[in-house]
Amino acid sequence: MLLVCTVLWIFLFQTPAPSNTHTVLAAQQTALANYVARDIDYKLAERSGLLTQMASRMPLALLDHPAQLRRWLLEQPHSLFTRGIAVTDSSGRTVAPYLQRSGHAPGHQADNDFLRSALSGPVSIGRPTRSLPAGEPVLPIAVPVKDAHGHVRAVLVGTTALHAPGFLSLTPQSANDESTDFWLVSPRDRLLLASTTAQQVLQPTPSAGSDAVLDRALDGFRGTEVHTKPDATVEITAIAPVPAAGWFVLARHTATVSRPPTSWATGITAGVVVALLLAGVGYVFFQRRTLVFTMRSWRKRRSPSTLPNAAYHDPLTGLPNTGLLADRLAQALARAQRSGARVGLLHINLDQFGALNERMGVDAGDTALTEIARRLAAIVRETDTLARLDGDAFAVLLGELDNAFEPAKIAACAVAAKCLDAVAPTLLLNAEPCQLKASVGIALGAGHTEADALQSAATRAMYHAKQVGGDRYFVAATDTMPANPAMASA
Repeated sequence: MLLVCTVLWIFLFQTPAPSNTHTVLAAQQTALANYVARDIDYKLAERSGLLTQMASRMPLALLDHPAQLRRWLLEQPHSLFTRGIAVTDSSGRTVAPYLQRSGHAPGHQADNDFLRSALSGPVSIGRPTRSLPAGEPVLPIAVPVKDAHGHVRAVLVGTTALHAPGFLSLTPQSANDESTDFWLVSPRDRLLLASTTAQQVLQPTPSAGSDAVLDRALDGFRGTEVHTKPDATVEITAIAPVPAAGWFVLARHTATVSRPPTSWATGITAGVVVALLLAGVGYVFFQRRTLVFTMRSWRKRRSPSTLPNAAYHDPLTGLPNTGLLADRLAQALARAQRSGARVGLLHINLDQFGALNERMGVDAGDTALTEIARRLAAIVRETDTLARLDGDAFAVLLGELDNAFEPAKIAACAVAAKCLDAVAPTLLLNAEPCQLKASVGIALGAGHTEADALQSAATRAMYHAKQVGGDRYFVAATDTMPANPAMASA
């Protein structure tokens, strides 16, 4: 027994690290980079989709009436664009100036190449730049506004601050992982757009030759590189694409995976001591359980649910943000695939919130959002997820609905009706009574439904509810639903 325990001790704790350690670490780094890249890509697509929807609804007659066009813009759900929206004609002349929550222009003017790209393509994501006069890093996105014959009549431009909460935020480093760095890079512009180091925002990429892996990424490489340094540390760099803008996320981690060799004499001595203390087989059993527990704890520390609260929660309302919602939606769909249940997603957008912000100010708007979040949280089941999507938009994820369509739809509509009722009571803002309404889009999916498709369906349904007057919900058609969506008003 003593010999067996000694051999086990040496095998488990005195031999070098397994040869596949680098592979495991590389896979973990790749997963992190892909997670961040997908989250950023979704947020860009969300903003592009919002502009496209607005462009398709814009009354072209308003191009000759700037004041009326500005009022129309105020009524649209534009809160994703924290630094404003504007309309230019096909020559680049501003028709309606930038409009943002404070009511002031941010002082950013899109470059000519950006506008030309918007005229020729469905969506143009511009070069991130600094607004004037504040010098704030911003990102412009533009879409063409076309008439019934497909001719471009105007360009709709939305601008978002790069540091807007939950926009281009990269996964933060945990207290136990200070050796990981994330970069968001635009290879077209040779710019660092965001980084875990604040000083690197909107800085040129390092000169060619100073970072071999970055050079390869700028030339088109996407994947993972592992390099062992002379000091026995291993540098693992993963590059993941952000297709919507042609950017990429670079995640770099430095780890020490080697252990100094231990003599056989030391190993035998340690084995004897351990064997005597833990009584042979009992020791082996105990260590096995400890190892399993340690691995589970390590995996738990690396999972999104245990990263710092601020990384996955909205700072204003404390609700889960889009990153955490995406994680829970993926889990809900995975469970649905196993159980056959349906999943529901509600996209809630406040009606006329832009006008309220314009009239009463940002602080009053934030107070309203906080109160609406509190009301919605009071009517959502503990097993479901209420999240803030950005600006004046919220989402409710409903899991484990009935596997039959009609009962699932009835349950989702009941929750939507409760949401409308929760939003409706009068708010007191700046000692003035105010009332908000909401438009709710409902999408139902099953285990085989793609998360992006479910989110897009819910968003389209919300826009439909808003188009027909708001203060109502609309059930969208998806690949798992019949083609006759139902609508109801509060």
